[in-house]
Amino acid sequence: EIFIYVADKVLGDDNNFRVEYDFELLPDEKSLRGYYQKPDLSPYVLNERAKKLISRLQTEGIIAEDEQEILELLDRMKGSDISAHQLAPTYKLMGDLYLERNADDKALRMYETGLSINPGLAVKKVIKMLQKRLS
Repeated sequence: EIFIYVADKVLGDDNNFRVEYDFELLPDEKSLRGYYQKPDLSPYVLNERAKKLISRLQTEGIIAEDEQEILELLDRMKGSDISAHQLAPTYKLMGDLYLERNADDKALRMYETGLSINPGLAVKKVIKMLQKRLS
């Protein structure tokens, strides 16, 4: 087993986190999930994790554990000081993923939330289309 200790500048040197890697130098998802559950992580770090998971779901398909983590990350970022221009596109990406998977109700919620965070987000036409489709 190989372990890499992640020094966290936000939490301080005494709060390093151990992430296990396999022999192909791929991180163990369980330990990574633990790292991203730390309460004091920057919302920008959380946003990058969410976008990475969304990208993985686009190539591998919906995995319930990853979907749940993304939703938890989005929820944690909502009340943070992250820029609307950073957070809203992540909601759009998740909406796009749901739309590709024909989960129209979930897609609509993601698009509407993204639009409420950033009124300039380019999703208004998709929202109207989904509202017609769902009514």
